[in-house]
Amino acid sequence: VSTQSTWGNKKIIKHVVFSRQPLTPGGWFWHLDNTIPKGVTVPLLRTFSFSDSTQLSSKEFYMKTIFPAIDKRKRRNNDEPYPAQGFAESTMDPMEKETMTPLLSVPVNEESVHKAHSHFGTYVYGTLGDTRPYSFHMDTKTTRCGMSEIKIPRATSQ
Repeated sequence: VSTQSTWGNKKIIKHVVFSRQPLTPGGWFWHLDNTIPKGVTVPLLRTFSFSDSTQLSSKEFYMKTIFPAIDKRKRRNNDEPYPAQGFAESTMDPMEKETMTPLLSVPVNEESVHKAHSHFGTYVYGTLGDTRPYSFHMDTKTTRCGMSEIKIPRATSQ
């Protein structure tokens, strides 16, 4: 996926997540749709959710968007609305939802939605309705994580 797809002079694909969850509306990602930039040939869904699961993002996106947003959140007083859990997701997801939700009232002004979304540039790899995960999370506390259902080929010596 090229993060060079642009809208005007802005890069619009800034963050592509490889989901561990089914790609269904109202599921893990609170909004998914088929609106993607022209010329993109890989399966992507626009989302208004930020996830720090397995992803492709540029260093520039982290330096200019994510880290400043986290720093701003940390400077807020004790009644801040975003939990300080140390994950980019804890700042970016509520911020994106807060920005995008009012724009989805009927009738939807797609130009306004597109312009606001271009700040976040969040997409998910896959197609609407995909039930298979595109990534897995493994930790040392459990070995379940859905891996029992997956046949992992063993390396063979020659």
